[in-house]
Amino acid sequence: MSPEELNPHLAIAALALANASYNEDWIHDALKALGFTFRESAQYSFCPTCSVHRVAFALGAQRILVDNENWDLIVVTLRGTVDWTVEWLSNVAQVLQLSDAFELASREVMHSLFRFLAQFRHRNGGQGERTVFLVTGHSRGAAVANWVGARLGEFDWTDDASIYVYAFATPGIAKESRACPFIINILNRNDYMVRLMLHDQRFGQTIFFNPKRVPGFAYWFTRKTKGLTYNSFRKGHAHEEPAFMAFLWALAQEKTSFANELA
Repeated sequence: MSPEELNPHLAIAALALANASYNEDWIHDALKALGFTFRESAQYSFCPTCSVHRVAFALGAQRILVDNENWDLIVVTLRGTVDWTVEWLSNVAQVLQLSDAFELASREVMHSLFRFLAQFRHRNGGQGERTVFLVTGHSRGAAVANWVGARLGEFDWTDDASIYVYAFATPGIAKESRACPFIINILNRNDYMVRLMLHDQRFGQTIFFNPKRVPGFAYWFTRKTKGLTYNSFRKGHAHEEPAFMAFLWALAQEKTSFANELA
């Protein structure tokens, strides 16, 4: 399964993890249920002395057997904005281009990831034959996920074919895009939140969907929200998780061509 191709089933799992990352207990429960016994989380608590350019994140690792090889599966989940003071100060700094807030937030994630990976390998007697990364986030978390994915792709010990990045409702993060085809940004055309940045470039691929042109979208949205009807003008409908989950479920279940799902 190539990271460069949108796999709706993997994307659904990634979105579920991104959604779970909004609560520290939820993400630990989700990772534990998926077999990630080695995990940690950081920056979920308010820190008045810390930089505003930070993001809450969780890491999970497990060793799995694939074709008689030991593979290390590493998951990185990045939370979107929940702190309406500190995190929004960082978001505004990015909007006004006062700093590269999302890139700065990714640095601590990368530092923790290297340490976490070293501890996991030491605990398991060394490195597996292959290391596969899944990085995911929503909104602010999606922006940081772009930077984490791009950084992972720069190292000679990683393989582009082993890096999967699914980013949902990603705002613009840079003046110029980067050729990281394993990064897949999924955006709703009705979502005004992703248009606030002065710089509108993202890394890798950007896929827009129009709910009106996705067969089965209305059905899945109503089902995932337990009865609500999608309204692009209603607060949260275009930017939040149910719209993206409805798109992915429609894509997976209807099995229509990829081109037909795009606006």
